[in-house]
Amino acid sequence: MKYVFIEMDLFLAHHKVDDAIIHAFLALHQQGHKIYLCTRHNRGALKNLPLPVDGVIASAGSYIEDHAQELMNENLSNEDVYKLEAALNGVGVMYQLETTDIIYMDVRLLKKRLGKLLEGAQINVETGRRVKAFEEQEGICELSKYSGEAVHKIGFKT
Repeated sequence: MKYVFIEMDLFLAHHKVDDAIIHAFLALHQQGHKIYLCTRHNRGALKNLPLPVDGVIASAGSYIEDHAQELMNENLSNEDVYKLEAALNGVGVMYQLETTDIIYMDVRLLKKRLGKLLEGAQINVETGRRVKAFEEQEGICELSKYSGEAVHKIGFKT
C-alpha cells in the first residue's frame, strides 16, 4: 500500500472531472493505495468532486481530514482576524475570509466571481435564485454574512 498525495487545482473542484481521472483514482483505490487531496483552497471547494479519496489537506495545510475524521483544524485568532480586516478595510483592499467550508467574500470580489451570471441581467427574483445557487454550489457568500466562524486564512487582491 502506498499513500498518494495529489495537489488539486481549483479547476477540478469547479469543472467536470475527466472520466480518465476518475478511472485513475478508482484504479489506485482498487490496488489498495490511499489517496489524499491537497489544496490551498478550503475543504468546501472540494465537496462536489466525484473522486474516491481517503483524506484532504486543505486551506494551505491548516485543515487535515482522514477518512472523514478531522485531524487538524488550525485557525487565525479572532483578534488577528479583526486586526487584519481593519487594516485591509482601512486601505480599501478587497479580501475574503476562508473558513473550513465557506468563503466570505468582499462584495467587489463576489461581483467579479459572479461575472457572466449577472452580466446584463436585471435584478429580479430569477437573479436572486441564480446568486443563491452560486453561493450554495461554490461555498461562497458575501462578507457581510460573516458571523465569527473560525478563519483559516485571509486572501486579498489589490
